[in-house]
Amino acid sequence: MELGYMTGLRNLKSLNLGENPISAEQGGIPFYRSVVLKHLPWLEKLDDQPVTYDEVQMAMQIDIE
Repeated sequence: MELGYMTGLRNLKSLNLGENPISAEQGGIPFYRSVVLKHLPWLEKLDDQPVTYDEVQMAMQIDIE
């Protein structure tokens, strides 16, 4: 996944990938939100939905790439 290229974007607070093929909306990768949040844990919103502290903590524990 190409999310690794975005890890330097520390000022990015909101990301909308709803129309992207990897998104859950488009039948994309399993655990889509967790994968994104593992790479970008500082996000405040993902696909117009607030990111919770618990969601980030869970994503950090999952062994995913």
